[in-house]
Amino acid sequence: MLSFAVGIGSISKNKLPSRLSTSVACVLLLLTTACSQGETKSAQSINANSTSAVAASNNISTLRIGYVGSSEPTGPLGWAKKKGILDRELQKAGFKDITFARFPNGPDLNEALVAGQLDVGSLGDTPAIVLRARGVETRLLRITQFNTTAWLVAKKNGARSLAELKGQKIATQKGFYMHRYLLGLLAEAKIPKDVKVVHLMTTEAKAALERGDVAAYAASSELGLFLKSQGFPVPGLISIALRTKFEEVVAIDPDPDMIAEAKQQAAAVGANNITWLEQGAELIDSSLGTFKLATIGRAFHWMERELVLERLYELLTDDGGLALLQTNDNPWESNLPWKQAALGVVKKWLGDERRTGQRGQGTRKPVDPPHQVVITNSAFARQQVYEVPFEKSWTVDSYLGYLYTTAFSLKIFYGDNAPAFEKDLKEALLAVEPSGHFTEELKATILVAWKH
Repeated sequence: MLSFAVGIGSISKNKLPSRLSTSVACVLLLLTTACSQGETKSAQSINANSTSAVAASNNISTLRIGYVGSSEPTGPLGWAKKKGILDRELQKAGFKDITFARFPNGPDLNEALVAGQLDVGSLGDTPAIVLRARGVETRLLRITQFNTTAWLVAKKNGARSLAELKGQKIATQKGFYMHRYLLGLLAEAKIPKDVKVVHLMTTEAKAALERGDVAAYAASSELGLFLKSQGFPVPGLISIALRTKFEEVVAIDPDPDMIAEAKQQAAAVGANNITWLEQGAELIDSSLGTFKLATIGRAFHWMERELVLERLYELLTDDGGLALLQTNDNPWESNLPWKQAALGVVKKWLGDERRTGQRGQGTRKPVDPPHQVVITNSAFARQQVYEVPFEKSWTVDSYLGYLYTTAFSLKIFYGDNAPAFEKDLKEALLAVEPSGHFTEELKATILVAWKH
C-alpha cells in the first residue's frame, strides 16, 4: 500500500489494515525496592545510574528480577541475559547473584512487587501504570518497546464490523495492554456500554472462539496474526496508527478487498482524514494534490519503480521525501537452526524454488537493480538508510501465522495439505527447541529519499 500525508507525517502498512495499533510503551522496567536481603529502600531515593552504591549501602547480594512470558525473558532483558551481559554488568555493580521469576501476566507480577518478592520487574505499560496509580512507589528504569500491535479477532462466521458486536461478549486478558486498547476502541466507536468485556487468558482464546463462547477476542500481535491465519475474521482495528498526527492521508491499493476492509475499519474508529483509492501506484497524478511524505511498505518491488518515483517526485513539496520500509525478516537467508528447520518443511511441501504469485506457481527473482540504484537514477536528490535493531520473539503458532502471510508460503499454496504441513512444521520446530519459543535479532531498514 502506498500512503501520502499532508502535514507532519505519514503511515504506511503493507496490505495489513486489520492489525494496526500503537501504544506509547509496551514494556516497562520498574524498580520498587532497593533489593532482597537487607533493609527495604524506596525507589524514590534510588539513582538508576548508581546501582553499585545502592548494592553496597544495603549489603545486597541478590537482585530478584520478574518478567512476563511463557518461557525465557525476551526483548533487551532476554538478550542481555542470553549474552551474559546482564550478569557481568550487575556483578560489577556489586550483585553476586541474579534470580529470575516468570509470571503469566502483569497483574500477578505487580502483586509480587508489592509483596516484596521482587526488586525489578519487566512488564507491559498498562499494569505498570495501574500499579503506580495505586500509590505504589515504583520507578521507571527503561522503556524497551513501543508501537505495539494488537488485534480484535472475531469468531468464525461472526461479526464483520464493530457495530455487529453490540450486545455481545468480548474477551481479553485483563490488565494487559490489549485490554486498554480494547476499551479505547470501544469508546471511539461509541459502544462501550453495548458490549460485555470479560477476562480470558490468551492460551484459551482460540478454543473459546471456536466454541463460540465469546464473540471476539482482543489479542496480542503474535496471537492475532495466528488467529487471522486460521480463518478468524478481524471486525475492527484497535486503532489507526498515528492518524491524529496528520492533516490528511491518502492511501492507495489495487486490491478492492483491502480497500473495502480498511475503509470499514477506519470508519469504525472515526478516522475521517483518510482518502482511500483503489488503483495502482503507477496511476497517481497531480489531481491528488501535494504531500510532505510518501511511504511504501514491502511493495515497491511489485511496482514500476521508475514511473512511480517520477510521479511521486512531482507530488512532493520541496521539503518532502519518500520512505521505503523493510523489516528484513528473510527466512531464506537465516542461519538460525529453527528457521532452517521451518524452511525445510516449506521446501518439502512447495519445492526448493522460492514461490510467489500465480497461486504459488511463480518463482521469486532478486530485485534488479536494487531500490537504491533506481532512486539514484531518479530526480530525487539524496537518500540514506536508517537501521533499527530489535529482537523478535515467536511461538510455533505465531510463526505458522507469519508463514501464512508471506508471499512464498501463503496458506492457499498448500490447499488440502495445509493440516499435514502444520503438523510437520510443529514437529520440526519443537525438535530444535522443545520449549516452543524462539527469538531472533533483526534490523528494520528505512530507506529515505529527499526531493532536495
